[in-house]
Amino acid sequence: MRVVKTRCDICGHTGCTLKISTDSGKIIKIEGDPEDPRTNGKICTQALAIKEILSSKERLTHPLIKTKNNEWKTATWNEALTIIAAKLTKLKEKHGPKSIAFATGYSRNYGRTVNTYIDQLAKWIGTPNNTGMEHICAIPRKRSMSYVFGPIHPWQSADLTNSNCITLWGINPVHDPPRIKTINNALEADKTLIAVDPRATPFAKKADLHLQLRPGTDGALALSMLNVIISKEYYNKDFVNNWTTGFNQLKEHVDAYSPEKVSKITWLDEDDIVEAATLYATKGPSSIDHGNGLDQHTNNFQTNRAIASLIALCGNVDISGGNLLQYGSTNDPPYDPSKLRAAVGQERLPIVGRAHMPSYWRAILTEKPYKIHGMYIYGTNPAVTDCDTQTVKKALGELEFLVVVDLFMTETAKYADVVLPATSFLETELYHGGEKVVDPPGEAWPDEKIVIELAKKMGYNVEQRTRKSVKPSVPEVKYMRYLEKGFQTSSGKVEFYSKLLAEQGIDPLPVFVEPFESPSSRDLGSDYPLVLTTGAKLPMFTHSQFRNIPRLSNLFPCNYFMINPVTAVKYGVVDGDDILVESPSGRLSGPVRTVSDLVEDVVQVFHGFNDMNANLLTSSSFFDSGNGSPGMKSSLCRIFKEK
Repeated sequence: MRVVKTRCDICGHTGCTLKISTDSGKIIKIEGDPEDPRTNGKICTQALAIKEILSSKERLTHPLIKTKNNEWKTATWNEALTIIAAKLTKLKEKHGPKSIAFATGYSRNYGRTVNTYIDQLAKWIGTPNNTGMEHICAIPRKRSMSYVFGPIHPWQSADLTNSNCITLWGINPVHDPPRIKTINNALEADKTLIAVDPRATPFAKKADLHLQLRPGTDGALALSMLNVIISKEYYNKDFVNNWTTGFNQLKEHVDAYSPEKVSKITWLDEDDIVEAATLYATKGPSSIDHGNGLDQHTNNFQTNRAIASLIALCGNVDISGGNLLQYGSTNDPPYDPSKLRAAVGQERLPIVGRAHMPSYWRAILTEKPYKIHGMYIYGTNPAVTDCDTQTVKKALGELEFLVVVDLFMTETAKYADVVLPATSFLETELYHGGEKVVDPPGEAWPDEKIVIELAKKMGYNVEQRTRKSVKPSVPEVKYMRYLEKGFQTSSGKVEFYSKLLAEQGIDPLPVFVEPFESPSSRDLGSDYPLVLTTGAKLPMFTHSQFRNIPRLSNLFPCNYFMINPVTAVKYGVVDGDDILVESPSGRLSGPVRTVSDLVEDVVQVFHGFNDMNANLLTSSSFFDSGNGSPGMKSSLCRIFKEK
C-alpha cells in the first residue's frame, strides 16, 4: 500500500490536498488531508469520484483517426502526429499561418503549464489565433479591473479570513471546501455577510442581506452603492485623496444612479441598496468575493470597473481583510500584444487584446476577417459550453482539419479528424503541486508531451520542462504594496477615470448599459418578457465533464428549467410540466421545476448538458465590447407549456 499526498485538479481551481492510497498501481482510496488548513480533510463530490473517472471504460486510450467513411481507426502516436504535422504544415503553406487556430480550456494539470507549449507552438507556426474560454471565465473581471488598478496585477483576491464584511457577488462557493470553511468561520464570528445573486443560494440564505437582483444589472447596483457612499461621505478620504485620480468626476457621475432610480432597474428595494452600501463602507475591512456571475454578460466590462471602484473608494485595496492585489507567478516572458492585432476578433473587439473564441466560428463560416481552416482544441468542449451551439457545431463541421485532445470522446471531439487521448492530473508529473500517482490507461499522453512531440514533428526544437527546471515562484502575501512603488497605472494611482479608455473612445467612467437583450427593449422585451439566465455550477460536474460517470450522473441525471412559483402561476405551469423555452436565438424543451429561491420573471437552466443544452438558447450576435463576453446569464426568453 502506498499513500501519496497531492493537489487535486478535478475542478481546475481550488487545489485541495488529497491523500491517494494505491496498491499494485491502482487507486484504492481517496480522502482529504486533515492537515490541509483550508479544508480540514473535507473534499468535494467530484474528488470522491476520481477513481471512477480515471478507470472509466469510456476513457480514450489510443489516438484515433477518422476514415473516409466517418469511422474511427486506432492509430499509433507516430502515425497520428505525422498526419497532424503534415496537415498543419500544408494549411500554413496553402492558406497562411493565420488559418490555423488553437482553442484551450481546462488543463489536466494544476498550473496550466501546457499553455506555455501551446503558446510557443502558435508563435512558431506564426498564428495569432490562440485563446481559451476567457471570454466567459475569470478573465473579464481581471481585464476590467486592470483599467482601475493597473495591468501588472494579474488578479485580485478577497482576504475573507480577515474581513469584517464579506460580499459574495455572483459567486456560490458552497461547493468550494476552502471557501466554505472560511465563510462559515466568519459567520460564527458574527462577521457581516452580503450576497448579490438572483438565486437564494445556501450562503445567500445565511446572509445578513441578500440582494436578489435582476440578472445583468450588477453594474447599476455598484454605481448606486457608490452614490450612497459618496453622498453620505462614508468613503475613505485618506486613500481617495492620496491614492486615486478622477474622484470628482466619479462623484458627479454617480449622481445619476440614485437608489430610487436603480431600484427600478435592478428589481431591488431602495432601502436594501442603501443598507448594502452602508454595511460595506462602515463595517470594514470589507472584501468582495466575485465569480462567474459577473463574467457572462454583454455589459460586464463597465460592471467590473464599477465594483473595482467600490473597492477603492472605501480603501479596501491591498489591506488585511480587503481585496489583495498580488503579483502572479510565471517563468515565461510576456507576449507582445502588438503582434496579436491580426487575431480573429480583434477587428471588432480591440480591447480584448488577443483572439476571441466565438469569433472563430464566425470566421470559419463567413471568412471575416479571414477564414480559419484548421484547429487544435484541447481541454474544452465548445460544442456544448460556448454560446450559440448551432453556430459552433456548423463551424466545426466546416473545418478542413480538426484535432481534439481530451479524456473522453466529447461532443466536440466527434467533429475531429484526429482525436488524441490525454492523461488526468494523477497520471502526470505536475510542475505545480504533485507527482504522478498512477499510470494512464492504454497509451494516453500528458498534454505537454503531445504538444512537444507535435512541435518536433513540425521541425521545431522544444526543451521539455521538468519539475526540477521550474523555479519556485509563489506570490508573497504583502499588504499595501502601493506604498513602495504606487499602482501600475500611468498615474501611479487607482484610476476612477481612465484616460486610457477615453483615448480609445470608451466611457472613461464606469457606466451602466442594459444587457443586449433587455426587458427595457420595447420590441424585444414585449415579445420575450422573461429574463433567461444559464449556468450555475453543479457540485458533481465541471462544466460539461463527468456526466458519463454513473456515480456522479446519478446524483443529477437530467437538466431542467427553474422558475419562481409566482411566475409559474402566471404562465399556467406546475412543477414537473414539460415546457418549451424560446429565445431570440433558439428553442429548447424540458421539464420545469418551481423554486422559490429564484427571483420572479426569470428562467434559469443549468449548462453543460448535451441532451438539454442551454446554449441552444444563447446568442453570438453581440458581445461585451471590453471582454468579448456573451449574455449567457442575462438574455430574454418566453415559455409555453408543452401539450
